[in-house]
Amino acid sequence: CSSNCSAGFFISKQCEVNSDVGCSPCGAGTFSANGEICRDCLKGTFSDSQGQSACTSCSPGYFTDKSASHACSMCPPGSFAASEGSTQCTSCPDGSSTAGSGSTSQADCECSPGRFLLNGTCTPCPAGTFKDVLGNGRCQTCPLNYTSSAGSSQFSDCHCDPSKQDCSNCNAGTYQEGTKCSPCPLNSYSQPGSWLMTQCFCNKGYDSLAPSGCSACPAGKYKATSGNDGCKSCDHNTTTTMSAQASCV
Repeated sequence: CSSNCSAGFFISKQCEVNSDVGCSPCGAGTFSANGEICRDCLKGTFSDSQGQSACTSCSPGYFTDKSASHACSMCPPGSFAASEGSTQCTSCPDGSSTAGSGSTSQADCECSPGRFLLNGTCTPCPAGTFKDVLGNGRCQTCPLNYTSSAGSSQFSDCHCDPSKQDCSNCNAGTYQEGTKCSPCPLNSYSQPGSWLMTQCFCNKGYDSLAPSGCSACPAGKYKATSGNDGCKSCDHNTTTTMSAQASCV
């Protein structure tokens, strides 16, 4: 009788006088090259279906650190895998990250917000500047007579420089405009000490900051938080019957 199974299968029943061996497919995460027994896929490889004669190496940008894997995982943001069969991802250099998952090269690592590329190293933005995006470009300068701490990652990190001007003492709901405090546009607010209209934020139920005021969310939409993000559509089986609503019912 036949003593072996085909590759991808294992002997599940020994042969008898009048019958061949019984063969069953190896499960996902395993393989059989010789048709006798199934073996676990090694780390860095996988098989995603039954009856495999060999395991497949993880593609660049993917890894698995476990044996008997059914699939490989994408390298998370901030890391990469340059070669096939990776068992782990390599972290980006300090101060850098990737734009997404599944990166395949250190070249995908770019300077994080608050840092810029200087002599091949992601260096903190100097005081008085900021950078709010991932990338190797330059830091932006704060407005005239404003400053920031080194490594600032957003425009709002810029603040009045008391060594160069009288800093804003404007109350909440207003912002400094020249030498006076002006009210925020209709249906918006600001924190005390704001110096730009863009530091006014739309109230709940309103979006689209403009000099004329924030716009009410129309019926069927809502905005649950203050800020300048947009209104959202109500979920299935819920709605709003009026405009400017913070929730759906």
